[in-house]
Amino acid sequence: MTDREMRKALRAVVTKAVNRADPVYLLEMGAPDDEYEPEILSLIDGLADAWPDQQKVLQLCADVFIPWFGPQAPSRRRLKRLAAELVRGLNALARSAGTR
Repeated sequence: MTDREMRKALRAVVTKAVNRADPVYLLEMGAPDDEYEPEILSLIDGLADAWPDQQKVLQLCADVFIPWFGPQAPSRRRLKRLAAELVRGLNALARSAGTR
């Protein structure tokens, strides 16, 4: 997998996980599919230091979403689901790319 293909695959994994978890219920309320774009980019930037540790990924998710939406807005349950989905998706991506 080329670097470009890997970045594209990484972005797809993170976007899918964020949109499925919908941590602030925005998509559920009818927001456009790209509503979480700034948060997705921030997650991508921080994942190299957090993954594969699920607790570090969870902390990264909180560090990304709480400043944008406040401490009460992101559902803790949905942040946990997001962290788990990110770790699962990144592990699968790493296996398919032959890394980690």
